[in-house]
Amino acid sequence: GESKDALIERADSAMYKVKKGRKNGFCFYSGVHETNDEGESKGALFDVLELNQLVLAYQPLLSNDKKRLAGLETLLRWQHPSKGLIFPDEFLPIVRDYGLMPHIDDWVLKHVCSDFDKLSNCFRQELRIGVNVSIERFIEVGFVDSLELILARNQFSGKNLQLEVSTDLLKNPGDNLREKMDQLVNSGVKIIGEISAKQTVQIEDLKKYHFDGIKIDCAEFAVGSDSADQLIEMAAQAKKAGLKLTAKNVDSEQHCEWLNRIKFDVVQGFLYYHPLSLQSAKQMLSDLS
Repeated sequence: GESKDALIERADSAMYKVKKGRKNGFCFYSGVHETNDEGESKGALFDVLELNQLVLAYQPLLSNDKKRLAGLETLLRWQHPSKGLIFPDEFLPIVRDYGLMPHIDDWVLKHVCSDFDKLSNCFRQELRIGVNVSIERFIEVGFVDSLELILARNQFSGKNLQLEVSTDLLKNPGDNLREKMDQLVNSGVKIIGEISAKQTVQIEDLKKYHFDGIKIDCAEFAVGSDSADQLIEMAAQAKKAGLKLTAKNVDSEQHCEWLNRIKFDVVQGFLYYHPLSLQSAKQMLSDLS
């Protein structure tokens, strides 16, 4: 009988407790894989869109001094009719296997645009929203034209949108990636490259393709590990080249101390804010205005 808003916040709170516990944490499985019938599995995934079972949450992004809101990050959840709220790590891998990521990406972009007016009306300053886009959608012919149409239909300015895409995109950029990036930048859209602990990327390539900055995931490594040291070295090079540095899943003071070695520009994590439902995000923005 709980509302979607309450379920989102309670589920995210539960996920935070699992992450804090680490060793004894668990999560339930979505059930999409629990059938041998491929058609049934794919049908369940299409139901996610057709039956409006996806919901969005918004997590505040803060300046590194924690004194200023730097924007909101869009997070996706599946409100399963029988299994409750399911996190993307549980259902997006099979969505990707079935080639359905572009459909999910477009759904998110359209609903972010729809939510934006409600959010921006509660905030007196300029608001930028981050949206993760899959490589599969990004490289599709017509992606940028489709995005610009979505923005135009919703009277959503590109300057209020930040697209986040894995830097694996640069492994095989193709002939038209530079043209796409130019088109996005000319629309005012910012582009952030997400880098994992296992990735290496040339800073020159990030600059060449007009990335505004990079984002690292603190949940992927242990502070003091070799991978952490490699990431901090890459971050230092990126900052020197004028790229903005963002860290997500900042969940401990240890993460903060590590990030302060380089002075990351933007931080995001449970240490500051849990993901918020649309209604709670509106209230938070109103309180900050």
